[in-house]
Amino acid sequence: MASSWPLLVWFFYTQGLPGKFWRRFYAILPGIVLCCFIPATLNSLGVFADGIGSQIYGFTATYLLPASLLLMTLSMDVPKILA
Repeated sequence: MASSWPLLVWFFYTQGLPGKFWRRFYAILPGIVLCCFIPATLNSLGVFADGIGSQIYGFTATYLLPASLLLMTLSMDVPKILA
């Protein structure tokens, strides 16, 4: 089974490169988007092991997802949304 770690390392490595191509590429398509959607797409295509059956899925769904949603809502401008 393949792992997404080398792919994620490559994204973060190229995001830190000073080249003009990489700056323009990541200005159009942010690295965090690639880190989320490329492994998810490869998982859906069956390149990786079954994501729901893995041990990391339970941890992510139980702890990381609620924490991420909480942090996202803390950064919202509530008065602007209600107006």
